[in-house]
This record gives sequence, structure tokens and C-alpha cells, in this order.
Amino acid sequence: AFATRYGEGGRRGLGIPIASVRRIADPALASTIRECWGLGRSNDEVRALLIKTIQQGRIEQCADLARAVAMDETEREFHRVIAIRALAVCRRDVDLREIADGLVKHPQAWPGRIVHGAAQELYPNILTTDRLIALMKRTPEPRNSVDGFQWAARKIAETMDPKSTHAEELRNGISNLILREHERMGSPCDLFTKFDHLVPALATLCERQISGNSGAPDECLIHACMVASKFGQAAGNFVDKKSTEKLRTLFQNSPVLRAAAFWAEFDFLYKVKHKRSDRRYYHESHDSLIGGMKPADRLWLIESLADANLPDRRVVALHALLDLWPWGEAAESELVFIRENLDSDIDLCRILDERTAPPKEYVEPEWKRELQAQKDQHEEKEAERLHEWETWRDELMSSPDENFARDRRMHTIYNICKWLRCATRDFSSYNIWNRKGLTEAFNSDIVARVEKALGEHWRVTTPATWATQSESAKNTTPYDTILGLAGVSAEAENPRWTAALSPGDAERATAYATVELNGFAPFLAALMTSHPVEVEKAIGGEVSAQLRAGGSHGHLPTVNSLVHADGPLKRILAPRLLREITSWPFEVAEDERAHRAEHLDQVLGVLDESGDAVNRGAVARECADRYRADSSGQLALSWLRGLARFDPVEATKALKSTLGDPDDAASRERAVEIFGSLFESHDPVAFSVEDPEIRAGVFRDLTKLAHAFIRPEEDRRHDGVYTPDARDNAQNARSNLLSRLYGIPGPETCRALIWLAGEPEFLSDADYLRSQARRRAAADAEAPYTEEAVVALYKKYEIPPADRDGAFDVTMDRLEDIADELANGDFSDRELVQSAEREEQVQRWLAGRLRERANDVYRVTREDEVVEGKHPDIRLHFSGSNQRSVIEVKIAGQYSTNDLEVALHRQLAGYLRDADCKAGCLLLVYLKERNLGWSSPGEKRYFDFDGLTAFLKDKAAGMEKSSDIRVGVFGLNLTGA
Repeated sequence: AFATRYGEGGRRGLGIPIASVRRIADPALASTIRECWGLGRSNDEVRALLIKTIQQGRIEQCADLARAVAMDETEREFHRVIAIRALAVCRRDVDLREIADGLVKHPQAWPGRIVHGAAQELYPNILTTDRLIALMKRTPEPRNSVDGFQWAARKIAETMDPKSTHAEELRNGISNLILREHERMGSPCDLFTKFDHLVPALATLCERQISGNSGAPDECLIHACMVASKFGQAAGNFVDKKSTEKLRTLFQNSPVLRAAAFWAEFDFLYKVKHKRSDRRYYHESHDSLIGGMKPADRLWLIESLADANLPDRRVVALHALLDLWPWGEAAESELVFIRENLDSDIDLCRILDERTAPPKEYVEPEWKRELQAQKDQHEEKEAERLHEWETWRDELMSSPDENFARDRRMHTIYNICKWLRCATRDFSSYNIWNRKGLTEAFNSDIVARVEKALGEHWRVTTPATWATQSESAKNTTPYDTILGLAGVSAEAENPRWTAALSPGDAERATAYATVELNGFAPFLAALMTSHPVEVEKAIGGEVSAQLRAGGSHGHLPTVNSLVHADGPLKRILAPRLLREITSWPFEVAEDERAHRAEHLDQVLGVLDESGDAVNRGAVARECADRYRADSSGQLALSWLRGLARFDPVEATKALKSTLGDPDDAASRERAVEIFGSLFESHDPVAFSVEDPEIRAGVFRDLTKLAHAFIRPEEDRRHDGVYTPDARDNAQNARSNLLSRLYGIPGPETCRALIWLAGEPEFLSDADYLRSQARRRAAADAEAPYTEEAVVALYKKYEIPPADRDGAFDVTMDRLEDIADELANGDFSDRELVQSAEREEQVQRWLAGRLRERANDVYRVTREDEVVEGKHPDIRLHFSGSNQRSVIEVKIAGQYSTNDLEVALHRQLAGYLRDADCKAGCLLLVYLKERNLGWSSPGEKRYFDFDGLTAFLKDKAAGMEKSSDIRVGVFGLNLTGA
């Protein structure tokens, strides 16, 4: 039945209970197993099933099959473990000793999974304790798996005789291994070791030995129990802690065990954690093998307290006894008894007095009493306010007509808006309108009345904008204005609300939008669409008024909101802003200079972002005229910054013409101020030029100017913390200019960098600039990666080539890898290749090795037909592109130099006609020393194999210069010469 099911190509399961197989001495069964072994040798399931049959049936006549599997490094690890178990039940001790020697001496042949499985079968009869501990120390432990020593060691601990010598040796060995590793890692404050997985086995073995021990506990056993407990509590979540908890339970009710464990832990903590006795007692009592102290511990604690030969233990014993004190009515007598055992030791008596002194009466600090009084007062006022509000709300709900009558309406609106302000708790906005909140607190009728009243209010109330306020009131907003803003916001919930607005109402609503905090009110967008003229009039007028008064104010709220507004509003106001800069004052007071410069920068920035191409030229001309008229004036830097925004080329020219002589100290000082202002990293001018060639030229000239006026030899060096000044900003600006030049793509950047390298200011940096030019050229020449290429790089650390050069490089790299494997690899098949007689044999071998190293970068084909019916020996087809490369294989000893040169020029080059196949290699394989060398065509000169390869490489290089192909020659010398 077995042979029928598992003939050649069989795939189904056997379907018989292996556990029912018993030991059968009938030689016919062994013969049948051997027959089935031959039939199913290609089937992993059959082989595993047969080994299990040998194991569970103890079929000793077939143990040699199990041995063959156990020793075979190519077999699956699971099969080898089953085979070792089969050898164990068949009592093949000689084979098992050979396996044990292999586990220890040849770790590369026995992976960790086999070691874990074999240990249970080999220990202790075959494998000694020292060897098992060595394997535990050497073998990595898998995480989240039952195949490791966490499982295997625990099974050994559960099945072995706990009273045996082997059990004692294993217990002490694991305990010492954990402690030695902890000491080696040098982390005394952290009970951590990489052998945490062995703790369950140690705890299991200790628990079994403690349970079976009726006499006094062995000191080594107690020490091992302590190690299992301490490191078990600190182990990670992946370690099973049930065995540790079971061990700790044994120590709960045995005074003898508790005393021994307590002092063992005390001595351990002295070595690894704390020298102070009180600190050791604290840690021990909170994470102890015996748990907390019990009254039954009093006897042995008193004995330790009375032992003057161990002063450290006396301190700990005293702390432990005081933790157990007092005991009801016997408290005083017990305290006297404890003191009698102190022998008048000063330090111990001090500890006793401090810990038994009555607690001091707590007196609350004065500040706490005052704070509580303030809190009570606040809560009282808040309760009173809520009561008044609820009373008012009930009155409003019961008689809305009276409360919304003309003489009481505004009072009612004020109260409702105050409630809205408190309810929203949003202090970043003046808009308090909240329809949902009002509806929930009142009802829809009240909401409708409030909305109507607010709508009437904003139409008859002039909003108090910043420009219309007095100097003392500019930072405040009247409540009437806040009510008007709420009224406009309420109407703006209707998508068509602007259609019914008159021009005057639209202008008024726009003015309300400017009083909002942190930008314009959201309803401004709808007003811009339907009433752009009124929007320009309201906001433009406010902006103009604020700019006129801006000399004494650093923050202009509407101007600042405009800076952060969207493009459409900036375009609406662009003509007005252009008029503002043309009428900007030429001279300003010294105390107004900073404010005027800041506001000018803001206006120029808004014009730059407005996208108004018609006005850009006019703005640039105004900035250029103002700067050239007074290049050292109070606002010169602002005008230059503006010119740089609108015409960087002209700004560069203007800067060059006005800086003066680099050797003049005053000119250099002025340059420090200018460059630091324009190009410092905090807020550099964009110098946005779309054409990369023009942009590269601009930054080239600016970089040269910066190095000429801001000389590196005058740079400041700072140690530690410092506050940057104008010079530091200028130095940063000089670096930023060069960095921005590096980042501009295109050949003009390379030319600019090479030109700078030849200038005298860059003499010390010339080599660096030239290297950056090469980097820029390389970056420009490199094709960007696709998403698929990035994924491939992440998964395989290699990207399929997308061009001819990439295909050529990959082909040559793979040939170098194969040559290195033949020369130095542990599994080299050099002798197999040397025995080849025909090129077809070498081709098949090479194609197989190339396929093994493909890494999904290419696929390999042999002798597929190309143009004119030709058949290349090997072709590589690269993934993700149409690129291909060709390898032509020649056994060098079978050809003359002229034949190989013809193969290079005609045969290989003939395969490289397609646009996507422009990379090829002539592979010369030298198998045996069949001739004395090769002669040079037309010359009386002879080559060895290396000379022949060099000669053909020179020919290949000449082919590359005169065509668009990449050709390589690779020599593979297998003769040993």
C-alpha cells in the first residue's frame, strides 16, 4: 500500500496511524521501508514519515537510514531532528556520540534548531553537562518559538531525576551561566542577561529539587532558586514565568527556606546593586523570593539582630522587624525586647528611635489655606453667576417678546453674546456666533430673534477698525463691533447672502472682516467674488491708513493679515499697493526706520505673491531707482530686497555697482550688512529665476561678490554658546549662496563652479569646487528612479539597470562574482568546469550560475535567435526595461589570436545592433594548458593567457571609441597558472 501511494510522482498523505506501529522484528517490514525509501526519495513528506516509522517502531534494521539523514547537511532540519530521535530509540550510541561531537566541534554543520532538538535526546547519557552548557551559551535563541532552549531545557528539567548528580550539575551550570553573562554585560543595576530563556528550566529544576528535599536546604540550591527568582522577574514578556511563580510559592510557608533565601538575596544584592543595607532591604522586600515579611519570620530575624559578627545583616534585620512592629498590646514590650538585642549600638539605636517615634502633627501651610479660601470664594461666585444666568434664561424663554422689545433688545443681545463668549472659550477669534450652541441652550425662536437683532445692528453700526481707533484704544475692540461681526457671520451661513447686499452694506461687512483676530473673517471670500470694488475700497483704505500711521507701530493688523491672505485678495489690492510704494517717503525719522522698513518688506512681498505680471516691471523699476538713488540710505536694504524679488539679475548688477572697493574697510562693512540681510538662512530672499542658466549665473556672481567682500580669513570662530551678530549672519549668507549654487541643475552650474575655482578668492577651495562640479554633472546625468526601482532597491539592495552602461556593469559584476567563487568559494565547482570539452558545456554551467545570482534583476536565455538568424551564447534580459546584454563564450585554447579578434569585432559586435542591446562581453575560458601561447597577428610576439586578455581588451576599448556599444573582455583562468 505504501509503495502504491508513494510511487514516482506520488503526492497524497499515507493515512495510517504511525503511533500504532510497534516494534516488529520481521525483516520483511524493514525491507518494505527500504523499498519505499527508494520510491519516495524525492518526496519530503515520505521521507519524514518513514523516519517517524523507524523511530516509533524502533526498527533497528533501518537505523542506518536515520543516520544518513541525521548526518546530511542538505536535509531539512526537521528531518534531521526526527532522525536523531530515531537513532536514540534504536540505541545507536556510537552514532549519537558522533553527532554529539559534531554539535560541539562543527557548529556550522548543525544549525540551532537541530541543536535544540538533539539536546533532549543526547543529555545526559551521551552529552555531558559541560558540553550542554557550552551549546546553550553558543547557540542563538529564536524569539517567539518553541524550538529553542527555552523549550528544550525545560523539557530536560521536567523529565530528569531531580536527585541525580546530573540534575545538580545542570542546575549549577545554568545558574552560573546566567550570572557570568550578567557580570560580563556590566549592567549591575539591571538584572538582564541574554540567557533569560533558561530561567524557566532553572526554576523548574529548583522547584522539583526543593519539593523532594526533606532536610536542610543546600546552599547552592538556595542560590540557584534566588537566581531563578530575580532574573525571572526581570525577564521580558516572551519568557514563561509560571515556573518562577511556582518556585516562589514554595518559599511562602517554610521558615527555614525563607531565612536561607532572604540572606542569599541580601548577599547577592550587595554584589550587584546596593552597598547600603537599608537600600538593599528596600529592593529585597519589594521583589523577593519569599515575598513580604511575615510574623513567623520574627524568630530568625531576632537571631540575626543579636549576631554582632554580621553588622550589615543586623541593620537589615532591624528594618524588617520594625516593618512587623507593632503587634497590638505587646508593642511596648516587643520594642523593649528589640532594644535589648541591639547591645547599645549607637547606629542601630538611632534607627530604632527614628522609626518608632510618633508622627509629627501635620499643620497645613498658610499658602494652602489661602489658596483653598480663594478656590471656595471662586466656586461660590460661579455658583451665584450660574444661578443668575439660569434665572435670566428662564425669564427670557417665558417672555421673549418683552425681552426683545426695542427698549430691552440690546440688553438681551449683550447678555446672549456674553454667554456665547464664555461658552466658546476661543480667545483666538472675535467671532462668537454659534447657531448650534444657541439652539441647544435656548430654542429656534430665540435664535431667530437674536439673528434678526444682530443683522439690524451691524447695518447701522460703524465697525471700529484699527485705523479709526484712537492711539489709546488701538489694541481693543468695542463690544458693538464684536456684535456686528457676529451678525455678519450669522448671515454668511446663507450661501447667497451677498446677493442682497447694497454697495454700502458690502463695504461695511468687509470692514467687519478686518477686525477679526489672526487673519480676515472667512466671509470675506464671498464678498470678493460679488463685490470686489467694495472690498478693495474697505480693505485698501484701511491698509493705506495703517501704512500712513505705521512709522510708530511695528504691528499693522490689516497689513499683516494681507501678508497671509490668499492670492485673489492680493491681486485686488495690487494696484493700490503699487501706488503706495511709489509714494513711499524718501526720508524717515530714525526712530521710525525699523517699522517703515518692515512694512515696506511686507508690501513688496504681497506684490510679489499677487501674481500680477503687469505690475512686476513697474515695481522692479521703482525699487531699482530708489536703491540707486541712495544705496546707503535708511531704506536701501528694503528696496534692494524688493528688487531681488522682482528682478534678480538687475539686483545683482545694482549690488555690484554700489558695493565699491573690496579693499575698503567701510565697503566691506556695508557688504556684511547687505549680504547678512539678503541671504542669511533665517529669511533669505528667494532670487527666483525660472531659467536655470540665468539663475546659475546670478548665484555665481553673488558668490564671488560675497567671498570678495566677506573674506574667510576675517571670519569669527566661536566656542560654546553665542548670539549671532551681523558678521555671523554674513558668513552664513556666504555659505548659503554657494550651497544654493550647488543645488541648481544643469551644465551652467558646472561651468560656474569651474570658473569660480579659477578665481583668486577661491584658491584654497578650488579642488572642492571642481569636485562639486563633477558631482553636479553626475547628478544631472543620473536618471531618476521609478517607484518600482525604489521598491526593488529596498527589497533586494539592487536596482535593475535602465540604460546601456548599467546593463554592462551588472554583466561584468556578475562574471567577477562567479570568478571569485571559483577561486575562493567553499563550494567551488572548478574541477567540474575544468573537465568540459565543448563550449556548450561551459555555456550551460555559466547560464546556471548567472541564473542563481539574478536577484530578479534579469533573466537568462541561451542561443535565442536574433537579427540575421544568429544565436548569441547567453543573453541577459533586464527587469523593468528593454535593456539586454550578450555574453559570447570561447574556450581560449581552441582558437588563435586572430580567431578571437574576429569573434570580438564581428560575432559579438554583430549581436549589438539593437537599440536596447548595446552591451556585451567576450568571455575567454582557459581550461587546460594545451598550447604554449598565442601569437600577435602580423608580429613576432607571443602572449600567455593574461597577455591575450589584455590584447583583446585594448581592441574592445577601440571599438567603444568608434561606436555606441560597450564591449568587455573577461578572462577566466582555471589552469592554476
